[in-house]
Amino acid sequence: MNDFENTDIDQQQELSEEQIRANYVPKYAAPSKNAEKKEAKRIKQAEKSKKKEEKQKLKEEKKKNKAKKQDDAQASDEEIVRVRASDDDKKEEVKDSKRKRPSLKLILGFIASVILIAGVIFVAFFTQDNGTVTIKKIKPNSPFPISLTDEIKKVEITKKCIYVLSGTNLSCYDEKGEQLNEFKLSYSAPRITASDTYALVYDSQGNGFSVCKGTELSYSRKSKDECQIICAEIGKKGDVTVVTRPQNSSGTASVLTYYDSSGNEEFSWLCKDYIISVRVSDNSQHILAAALNSNLVDIYTQLYIIPVNDFSAKNDSTLFSKKFKSPFIDMSFHGNKGVAICLKDKLIRFSIGSYDKSKKSVNFKGTLLFNCSDGSGHTAVVTNTNTKNVLFVYNKNCELVYKMKLKGNIKDIKNIGKKVYVLFENSAMLVSSEDKSKTLAEFDIIQKALALYGKDVYNYSSNMLFSKI
Repeated sequence: MNDFENTDIDQQQELSEEQIRANYVPKYAAPSKNAEKKEAKRIKQAEKSKKKEEKQKLKEEKKKNKAKKQDDAQASDEEIVRVRASDDDKKEEVKDSKRKRPSLKLILGFIASVILIAGVIFVAFFTQDNGTVTIKKIKPNSPFPISLTDEIKKVEITKKCIYVLSGTNLSCYDEKGEQLNEFKLSYSAPRITASDTYALVYDSQGNGFSVCKGTELSYSRKSKDECQIICAEIGKKGDVTVVTRPQNSSGTASVLTYYDSSGNEEFSWLCKDYIISVRVSDNSQHILAAALNSNLVDIYTQLYIIPVNDFSAKNDSTLFSKKFKSPFIDMSFHGNKGVAICLKDKLIRFSIGSYDKSKKSVNFKGTLLFNCSDGSGHTAVVTNTNTKNVLFVYNKNCELVYKMKLKGNIKDIKNIGKKVYVLFENSAMLVSSEDKSKTLAEFDIIQKALALYGKDVYNYSSNMLFSKI
C-alpha cells in the first residue's frame, strides 16, 4: 500500500515536471538567425570598445612616461656639472640644482673647442685657504700648484726628480707634479743640497746626514766623532763633503771630512778657521772651502782649495789659500777649474792653478742683495743704491753684459747664461737684455724662492710648489 502510494506520487511528480518542461519550452527554444546576428554584433562591438579602451590607456601611459623623461632631462639640464680630469682620466660630477647650465655633452664640447683654439696653455685658477692664485702657462690637468701642510724650507731639482724639503719631510716629485716618494726625517733642523742625480740632506743642529739617488735612499751616516754639522755639499758623482765643529777645539775651528759615493770616509782635514761653505768641482777633483775670521777689527774671508786625489796636507800651510778683506757671500765652480767668489763688495773670478794670471774682478756699488752664477760663467747680481734696485749681468771675464733697474720687492734670482729669472713677491719675470723683459706669471700668494736645474726653473711660496715657468 505504502509502496503503491509512493509510486503514484513519483509518477505525479514526474508528470508535473514534464508538464513544467512543456510549459517552458517556448522560452528555451533555439534563437532565430536575426537574434544570432544581433548578439554577435553586440559581442564584437563590446570587444572593440574594450580594445579601444586598452589602447587609449596604453597611449596615456606612454604619454606620461614621455613627459616624465622630458622632466628628467630638463632637471638634468638644470644641474651644474664640473669635470676635473686626472692623469688616469677619472671624472667626478658635482651637482647643483640651483643654477642652470648646458648639458655635460655641450660642456665637454665647449672645453674641447677652447683647448683646440688656445693650445695646451691656459690660465688656471686655484683657490687656497690663503687666497686665490692666478697662474699663467699651466698645462691642462696639471697637479700644480702642489700644496704642502708644512712650510717649504727649500726645493732642489735633479735629473730624476724634484726634491721638496718641508718640515721634517722630504718629498720627491716628477716634472709632471706626481709624487714619487716621501721620506720622514728625524733631523731637528734639516737642510738639503743637490747635484746632478743626487741629493744630500743633513741636520744643521745635529750630526746626521743622508744621501738619496733619485727616489731611493742610498745611505745614512753620523758625522765624524758625531760632532755638529755646520755645512755640507754633494758632488755630481755622489761624493760628500761634511764640515763639523769639533767638541774639543785645541786650535782646530773646523773639521772637513770627505766621503766617497758609498759613504766611506776618504780623509779628514783639521782647519784653524771657521769654514762656513764648501763646493765640489764638476769632476770631483777639487773642493772649495770658504772660512770667516777676524783680526778683532775687520771680518775677512779665507778661501782654501783642496785637491781630492792627492790630498796629503797635515795643516793649512800646505794648501792653496787666499785671503780677502771682504766678508764672504757665495761661491761656485764653473766646470772643473773655474771659480767665482762673491764677496760683500766685489766679484772675483779665476782658474785653479793660475790664480794671478787668470784673476778678474769687478767692484759693486751699493748693497749686494742677490747673486747667482751658472755653468756658462755668467754671474747676475742685484744691488741697492738710494732705494733703487739694479740688476747687473757679467760674463766670465767680469765684463758687464747689461744692467736693468728693477721695481718691486725681489725675492730671488736665477740665471741661465745672460738670461735672468727674477722672482718678485707676486710675479715672475724673465730679463734677457737691458731693454727686454717679460712677465711670466702673476700670483696672489707671496712667493719665496726659485729652484733651477739646467733650463728648468720652478718657483715656490711658503707652502706651495708651482710649475715650471
